[in-house]
Amino acid sequence: MTTRLCLIGNSHLVALQEALAARPDHWPLDCTFVPFRGTAARDTEIVNGILRPTSDEARAQMRQRTGAEEVDLTVYDAIAVVGFGLKQQHAQTVWKDARWPGLPSLERQDDLASMRPTMISRRAAEAGLSGYLQSLTGFDVAARVAAAMDCPVYVIGQPRLHARACHHPMGQFFGLSRAIKMGDAAEISDLYETASAAAAGSTGVSVLPQPRETIVDHILTDPPYMAGSARIRGEHGETERDDFKHPNAAYGALMLDQLASVVAR
Repeated sequence: MTTRLCLIGNSHLVALQEALAARPDHWPLDCTFVPFRGTAARDTEIVNGILRPTSDEARAQMRQRTGAEEVDLTVYDAIAVVGFGLKQQHAQTVWKDARWPGLPSLERQDDLASMRPTMISRRAAEAGLSGYLQSLTGFDVAARVAAAMDCPVYVIGQPRLHARACHHPMGQFFGLSRAIKMGDAAEISDLYETASAAAAGSTGVSVLPQPRETIVDHILTDPPYMAGSARIRGEHGETERDDFKHPNAAYGALMLDQLASVVAR
């Protein structure tokens, strides 16, 4: 049986679109993609199951990218919200500024009081990160959809940064190599996954995690799932390829596998 699936997202939708275009009959999914740029997806409302824009920018984006100014969500069996800033780097930022019990690096720290990062409890780290994730566009949109609709709602975050990012200023900013060398990468990853699940639980949605086979060193994405990655850029939908943030069709195929598996239950 084919499942009717609506995917609302940003440039991270491209990986799923390209995977589906390459093998349109592989998944029992009838997909409708509703792309937005920036935070325009926040400027929407759902009235009687109809998703409508509430700002000129959101209206223009919906018209340009879907050819319509509203989407009837009642015709779908499931809805997924993709991207919108939901990413592991937020846990990395917490780690840059704080440490919590359970981090391997603390075992080698002679004087915890002398650390530059602040010492906090694991519960505080999790609660702070979970609250922040809930404030982002992805969970904002997903929570409103879940409150308005009876069908299952899923959240798909962005993948971890490309493994090459370790040697890039972006990776240095987040301290990726340092976290791996200090042995804290697994704990940072677990903090992100736990906080994401907590955020989802409080908003009535389900998180689909990054496929384990695409992850290296806990906080990075394996290059084969990023090579040739694509993202929509600009007002006219131009596609830019290869960066450290966006996955490719091989990654998108694994996410479609996950979606097909969960919506079939």
